[in-house]
Amino acid sequence: MNPICDLWKNGRVLIAGDSRVRRLQDVPDLLLSANVDFAFTGGIVTTDLITLVDEKLTPEHAVVILLGFVGDEIQKYSFTTTDGTLTLMQSKEADPVSSILELVSEAHLRWMALRNDRTIVWTIPYYVDYWAYNTAKVGDFAMRNTEEISWDSSRKFVHYITRLRLQWAAALPSITFCSLNEVMFHSQFNRTLFESFGGISGEHYRFPSNLLTDGLHPNARFTRAIWVFLHKAVSVVHLRKQPRLEVQAPSASPSTSQQEFPAGISSISLDMPWKIQKTSKDGRTRPYPQTFRKRRTSVHSRITDPREEDLVEEVEEGEILERFGHLSWKSSNPNLNRASSSSAPLGTIQKGPHLSHWSWAYHNATVRKTRAQCFTQGVKEQAIAEAKVASIIREGGLQKICEGMINSVDAATSQWAANAINKANAPHPKSQMVQKDVQELLPTYKAIEDDKEDEEFEVEEEDEEEEEDN
Repeated sequence: MNPICDLWKNGRVLIAGDSRVRRLQDVPDLLLSANVDFAFTGGIVTTDLITLVDEKLTPEHAVVILLGFVGDEIQKYSFTTTDGTLTLMQSKEADPVSSILELVSEAHLRWMALRNDRTIVWTIPYYVDYWAYNTAKVGDFAMRNTEEISWDSSRKFVHYITRLRLQWAAALPSITFCSLNEVMFHSQFNRTLFESFGGISGEHYRFPSNLLTDGLHPNARFTRAIWVFLHKAVSVVHLRKQPRLEVQAPSASPSTSQQEFPAGISSISLDMPWKIQKTSKDGRTRPYPQTFRKRRTSVHSRITDPREEDLVEEVEEGEILERFGHLSWKSSNPNLNRASSSSAPLGTIQKGPHLSHWSWAYHNATVRKTRAQCFTQGVKEQAIAEAKVASIIREGGLQKICEGMINSVDAATSQWAANAINKANAPHPKSQMVQKDVQELLPTYKAIEDDKEDEEFEVEEEDEEEEEDN
């Protein structure tokens, strides 16, 4: 029996980390989870993760797997809505990479000293979709600056993972890490999505569809793929711990016999090892080029585990979220444009049609975007309508005041006029600004009232005399 295949069953396995470990416990692998102990705390940081492992670790644990480093970069903040307060995620401003590596180095050496044949697998998290997590919680409420915060946080998280990988490889070359991005971007289509994470803004990042439930936690399909990946990662880390075999180069002495080479090959050129001298039928020796194809490896993993089967199934046609259009370029040199049927002007870039295929993820994203646009348009129209109503009220009020239809304004106007007349007709004795030409010429408000009363009294007397005559 291959001892590598039996590593998982040689002793107990401890899987410790954040809330993603709960997903592994909820979706167990029937062949692997029988002897697994789970320990997890949501949003755990590296310091608390090491303390948690110290509490749970026993001599029976031959394999230790750690899923962490997410809580060191993510922090929660409150988002107030009309219905209450929501808890959203954003990126931390501090850079925890240096402190993480110091904690990893010290804990790794301590746990290996307790049992020298132990296999410890450190995993680096996959990328987190802040936008999907936050927008799903906000829902139909006003987004305000939530999208900008989410896109900026996604960009910072990608940079955080890149720094963690590069500094880990430089500072801790003897400790192997395993990147979970190998699982997320394993399929051929998902590898094309990985190229979008080189963008300058998180708005342009394209996450694989049907892998994350809320932008952070894996769904059942992704969880099963992580189980397979962890099982193979244990084998890879175990092989890396073993001493490497030295491969002796073939002797280049002139005494090498002709029988040591395949038939038809006369000698090997040491100056040009990529060419082999081959003897032709006419007896002449000619160089025979050999083509060596280099296997493409992922830029975000140090694990060179040749997989025999896919960890994640290829994305089906209904799961494709978005494809990228093409760019066609027409050179300013007319000799280079003969094979092109484009009608674009010379020296310009012409964008091809944008190709997109329907999926539930595309549907939900389109609906959310449309609702947000409609909500913004509604708020804009409502503000404009309220401003117009206020202007109409002001203009109508002024018009009615001018027409004398407001009794209170008429009374105030009459009182102001009476005060002005009285002040001009009978100024203060010590006043220096006296209009002498109109002094005592204008009737006072009281005199006007007395005259009105006299006229009314005279009218009443006339009416009484007429009644008596009748």
